[in-house]
Amino acid sequence: MSPVVSTISKDYELKIINTEVIVPALPMQQRILSLSNLGLTIPPVSVHVFFYYKNHLTRTFASTLSHLKTSISKVLVSYYVSAGRMVTDSIGLPKVHCNNKGVRLTQAYAAAALSQLNLYNPDESVQGKLVPSLSKPFQEDGIPFFAAQVTEFGCGGIVVGCTLDHRVADAYSANMFLTSWAKLCRNDSTVPLNPSITRSILCPRDSPAYCAEINNMLIHDAIQSAANEEHFQSLIDFVEIAKPTPVLAKIYCREDDIQSYVLLSSGLRFSLYEVDFGWGKPTFGNYHFP
Repeated sequence: MSPVVSTISKDYELKIINTEVIVPALPMQQRILSLSNLGLTIPPVSVHVFFYYKNHLTRTFASTLSHLKTSISKVLVSYYVSAGRMVTDSIGLPKVHCNNKGVRLTQAYAAAALSQLNLYNPDESVQGKLVPSLSKPFQEDGIPFFAAQVTEFGCGGIVVGCTLDHRVADAYSANMFLTSWAKLCRNDSTVPLNPSITRSILCPRDSPAYCAEINNMLIHDAIQSAANEEHFQSLIDFVEIAKPTPVLAKIYCREDDIQSYVLLSSGLRFSLYEVDFGWGKPTFGNYHFP
């Protein structure tokens, strides 16, 4: 379905009703996890994903919100890493502290209709309004890895906007988290996939080595070589030896001497229509890099 463009989309008013922290339904054992070598190449970058749902709710908005809170508390039992906080070790490396601090959930209201939003320009209609920020601590509990905002519109539609810390969740794992949350919310009996936090599969080899060309690949060479295990193992070894600066920083800084970028993402395989929380499948959804 094609989105409808409106000239007033950037001017609609949004009211924040409430923000709270949701913790795992069961207390999980606290632990410290190291980032993998691939994770160390990623700077503190937030990734947004949002879903639009039409007005065909089978329950009141208050009941919908209650189901979302209960189900996200349950899914955090398996995805307890998402309920943690980032800390720094003695040599300055980031670590994940799995401390059950929880995730942030915001309730909002907009009198506008979904049809008034300019979906062709999420910087205008979504950023700063329909997706929450991870940049500020809430109630002095530190900055979470995940935050969600549920916005009710005057037309009866709903937007669920989520923000994730990319150091902890790539597109594939974000997909697992969101679809598992949706299944629990709609009481789907299918057992959700449990995440793997095993770091051994991303460890450098005993004698780390990488091809010198890995630092200067042409686009077609990069795409072709990225499809095999040796390429990723070389990347892991490259980080172990070279200790490069986070790579995404160069993409977002847009250095003057570089005119264009190619960003490969597993988000292409994102199961959009599996994110059904129980009131119907999303009409539209997308990732958004601010």
